[in-house]
Amino acid sequence: AINPLIRITYFARINNDAVTDAGDTLQNSVEATYTHGETAATVTLTETTPVQTVVEPSLGLAKTVANVTNPGNPPQAGDILRYTLTLTAAGGAPGDNFSDAFDVRIEDSLSLGLVYNGNPTVDGAGNTIAAPVTAGDGVTVPQTLAWSLEDGNADIDIVEGTVVSVTYDVQVDNSVLIGQNLSNSVIVRWTSLDGASTLERNGTATPAYNDYFTGPVTANVVVGDNTATTKTRLLDTYGPGDNVV
Repeated sequence: AINPLIRITYFARINNDAVTDAGDTLQNSVEATYTHGETAATVTLTETTPVQTVVEPSLGLAKTVANVTNPGNPPQAGDILRYTLTLTAAGGAPGDNFSDAFDVRIEDSLSLGLVYNGNPTVDGAGNTIAAPVTAGDGVTVPQTLAWSLEDGNADIDIVEGTVVSVTYDVQVDNSVLIGQNLSNSVIVRWTSLDGASTLERNGTATPAYNDYFTGPVTANVVVGDNTATTKTRLLDTYGPGDNVV
């Protein structure tokens, strides 16, 4: 008896479009028709794959600031402030609709009076970060900071259900005034695939379904008043015992 096997292998990808999102179910069906060698009858065979559920990455973002120079006190000119970004990836439970987030991009905007001061760090296995791409001087033009895989200064991936922290330092410029609000605002973007790809979903918002971004999240501090006033009586024409001035 002759029992030949014909195997056709092909691949399909989940399309990045406006109608495909986390939780959607996808299935592939096939129909094969052949002529029976003995009876000449037409035979049709059908088969359907198991249902595949679409998963997507989702990140939460929080931002805090600490005065490294004078812990617990309002900032003064010259102080170093340390900002911490906490990125929390949703998921981690078997069968959920979440996945890992890749190639995280950080876009940070400082108000006037804040200048980047180095010491970037990131945790998480395999993650790296270096000095950001900067624009503006923080004195006459507000400074912006950017980290990304494209810029070659960060490679940050976040496994679903885990947390990654990024820290960096900023200095309070000598030009600040008492009571001045110092703000730091950040937007974070990520992708669905690891490494550059024209087929991935990303955080560009173009088209609108490229919605892998969160923020802006802002941390504010106010320049404190460390001035003090002292009054000393140097001369009293009414006598040293007169306390009325």
